[in-house]
Amino acid sequence: MLSQTMLTINDKKKEILYTLAAPLILGAACFILIYGTRILNPIYDDWLLAGGDLSQHYIGWEGYRSGSWTFPIGLSNRLTYPTSISIIFTDSIPLLAVFFKLLSPVLPQTFQYWGLWGLMGFMLTAVTSTCLLKKYSPHPACTLLASLFFICSPTILQRLYGHESLGGGQWLVLASLIPLAYHEERYHCAKRAAAFWGILAFLCVGIHIYFSVICFFALIAFCLYDLLKTGKLWTGLAAGASYCLTSIVATWVLGGLEGGIRGKGAGEVGEFSANINCLLNPMEYSRFIPALPVHGNGQQEGFAYLGLGIIVLLVLAGFVFWLLGKKKGKTDSKSPAHTPAYNGKKIIAFAVAAALSFLFALSPLVTLGNTLLFTVPLPHAAQKLLVTFRSTGRMIWLCFYIIYLAAFSLFTRASMHTRKHPWLPAASLAACLILQLADISPMLAMRHESHAAKPEYTNPFMQNSIMLSTIESEGIQHISIASVLHTEELYDVAQFAMKKGLTVNRFWTVHQIGRKDEAEILQKDLADAPAATVFLFKKEDEGLCVEYGLDMRSVNEEYTLGIPKGPGGD
Repeated sequence: MLSQTMLTINDKKKEILYTLAAPLILGAACFILIYGTRILNPIYDDWLLAGGDLSQHYIGWEGYRSGSWTFPIGLSNRLTYPTSISIIFTDSIPLLAVFFKLLSPVLPQTFQYWGLWGLMGFMLTAVTSTCLLKKYSPHPACTLLASLFFICSPTILQRLYGHESLGGGQWLVLASLIPLAYHEERYHCAKRAAAFWGILAFLCVGIHIYFSVICFFALIAFCLYDLLKTGKLWTGLAAGASYCLTSIVATWVLGGLEGGIRGKGAGEVGEFSANINCLLNPMEYSRFIPALPVHGNGQQEGFAYLGLGIIVLLVLAGFVFWLLGKKKGKTDSKSPAHTPAYNGKKIIAFAVAAALSFLFALSPLVTLGNTLLFTVPLPHAAQKLLVTFRSTGRMIWLCFYIIYLAAFSLFTRASMHTRKHPWLPAASLAACLILQLADISPMLAMRHESHAAKPEYTNPFMQNSIMLSTIESEGIQHISIASVLHTEELYDVAQFAMKKGLTVNRFWTVHQIGRKDEAEILQKDLADAPAATVFLFKKEDEGLCVEYGLDMRSVNEEYTLGIPKGPGGD
């Protein structure tokens, strides 16, 4: 009895080691090797202020952190005053933004969580991929080796850092496949399925709302398999209701359903789709394979290059099965006794998920290379939906990871026929991994070099005596940007305002405030000249100061301040 208990404990320890501890360590090691440790410093934020999307996301967090608590809890008007906007639409990883805002009183004045997020993303990708892989591989060492393909997948490296919520959150796509993979063991139960999909929906909305759509395709596949397997609808309905209801409630609580914002023009729908060649197109990221043509400038959103190692792995598995088929035709040989039987219904479900993901990613402009093949006609309601989720190319990620999983599943089955050479599967897998990493080495080098440097950011307004003295002497609480500024200029103004505890009227967000509303608000402010407000003009627009009776103060060669006369002015 005691010996059996000890064996059980040892088995559990090994299970924890191979499915949790080892993957976590492996994921962390990969992240540090690629990105280093400097960005893990929570008070180092210069690397986030060098411009581009990173600056948008970080300043979005600063604005949200400095605002008062409201309900819905994700709203803040610090960056788009007087209109409130959700933290969802600054891509600031809402779940972490809310959590760290709760801790804000005990956090340092400068605090960033993007380095931590990237580390967590690598570690959770390692855990979720290992969880899926062990279902199809009896060898822990091969499973861990295979997880490296997922941890260092091209789709993650392309996004992190740039769209870091999308890059660091791709483990959610892998997690969405777990209920289908483990249906018989755990998720045939309606309560467990509903709980899992509800939690996943909450995480998707809390990390990046695009994951809600991507994982919805996996939910459809799960419901289909449960129906084919059991002939009943209850578990699928429970899972679907839990997922949809939680998604809506979470979006509402975070302010994503509030008015005051508008999607961009419907004319852009399809610009950010995937290309039919996307799974084989490395763009500029492969050492061995040249970039294939794409249609327009937005199809980076549909980047899903499998990598040469995965392609070779698929070819190897196919070649082994072809040889086995020939051998079986000549002899009466049977598959090894430990080879699991095919589950045709599950294969259909995975195939449906992959097909839905691929087809949605292509729409509505279906392209091959630089050729537009045809446009899918969409009803008005679908057009409105795609204005919100216009980067349809991202939907390819579910198909991408299903192909990865299929490659290892086929390879594992093929390797079961190599009992005379037990070292061969691990050696083949290692060779394919080396090829994969060599192939995407330009991407690895690019990410490593960009984070090996130590950029230093200096806000042009923080040392400007005119700007600082005006803010202090006039009791300014709000900066109203009265000229059209480039994105980087908007970020400089917004970052200055957040450091000084002010509000601004304009900021670049995922869904812009309606241009007409923004113009009307500005015109009203200029006419009313509200107290404690300073207007910021480009030099070429400073004539408006005279037109609206504002006192002018030159900030530098680029900007002029307009200060209302009377209360709050001179």
